[in-house]
Amino acid sequence: MNQRDPYVPKDELYDLAFDQFSRQYQAKLLIEAVRKDKRRLKILDVGGNNGRTRDFFPKDEVMVVDLYDIEEPGYTKASGLDLPFADASYDLTVCFDVFEHIEQKSRATFLAELTRVAKTGILLAAPFDTEFVADAEQELNQYYHRVTGSEHRWLKEHIDNGLPEQAEIESFFAEHKIEYEVYDSNN
Repeated sequence: MNQRDPYVPKDELYDLAFDQFSRQYQAKLLIEAVRKDKRRLKILDVGGNNGRTRDFFPKDEVMVVDLYDIEEPGYTKASGLDLPFADASYDLTVCFDVFEHIEQKSRATFLAELTRVAKTGILLAAPFDTEFVADAEQELNQYYHRVTGSEHRWLKEHIDNGLPEQAEIESFFAEHKIEYEVYDSNN
């Protein structure tokens, strides 16, 4: 590599799976584009166990929240449906590939919690229910089942919960008078 990308603080991040790298990289670009000054941001990563938000934002304070029993600094065991933090206690809330694992009946509560704890904004990355995505997930789950004899845990959850519809998120934000932008990610 001739010249390091200033938004990729560690070379090892290039070894991530392409989808994980690109979502984190896009988040880094978006957050740096709106960062008003050089101050350290407080970022809450909801559902971020084994994610790499801390690695992409090493100069910021990143708290990870997830449902696993883990003892490490900067980690809190909690549900995104009931975050144990005060209103506006983080500059930003990020959430990568979690929303589709939330039951449909609880998705508005989840969005409300993400927005409640964020001062400035949230960044939510999730697959949306399109014919292409739904078919691809069904086919991949069937292939996984043929190869392993069981369904893929996460794909099954997507299928059982139903993929989120972009309109449901946009409706939530419109109803709560929250400005938002939509960016495409991986195919």
